Amino acid sequence: MIQGKINSRKSPLLKEVLDAKSNPSENGFIIEGIKFVSDCNPDNIKTVFITDVEKYKDIASNFLNVYEISSSVADKISSAVSGQEVVAIAFKDNPKQPEKLILLDNVQDSGNVGTIIRTASAFGFGVIVSQASANPYSVKTVRSSAGAILSCYVERTELKTRIKELKKDGYYIYSTELDLSATLLKNAVKHDKIAIVIGNEGNGVSKEISELSDEKIYIPIEKENSLNASVAAGITMYVLGI
Repeated sequence: MIQGKINSRKSPLLKEVLDAKSNPSENGFIIEGIKFVSDCNPDNIKTVFITDVEKYKDIASNFLNVYEISSSVADKISSAVSGQEVVAIAFKDNPKQPEKLILLDNVQDSGNVGTIIRTASAFGFGVIVSQASANPYSVKTVRSSAGAILSCYVERTELKTRIKELKKDGYYIYSTELDLSATLLKNAVKHDKIAIVIGNEGNGVSKEISELSDEKIYIPIEKENSLNASVAAGITMYVLGI
């Protein structure tokens, strides 16, 4: 339903979308692009901003709170250089925490975090992201998740304390390591409730987090010194979680 038109970049009606852009969280984050927005469940959408309501009338009719915006406003609220024609503020209610989790310890690249969320959703894992990692609700992360952010269990928290809580709750903690003395991934014993730690792209799992793990595991590789964090996460989730 069209609520009105916003032509000014200083309109107070833009406050919420600009807040969601600068400080994204599960309570408000930006999704961009025609397909992404049109594929969303309307229950997860707060507001939709469209540059041409007539052109995108099918999208406009699907959501309750829609504003038509000028191209200059689109440039301001979108992360794209030339602005997106369709932008929305989304939010999510987390599903129940699953018994399979992937924990991200200082994973800095938003693309990696988003790809891990996408893979985790496919394999039935939830994702717990450390405060030092890339924000799981940033525009780039959300885009890389290909929509999985809306359905996957995602939590952002202080990881050390959270791991201690998970252990008390019966989770078995694996830590991925570049260490030949660690257990070869294919030989690791599977458990019903698991949490797999993926470390920083350059430095791996931090010492304080590694020391909390129940078992260190490694993926044998040739030639290259390490795998991309999202690739390593996908391999370990498949082997230990399927």
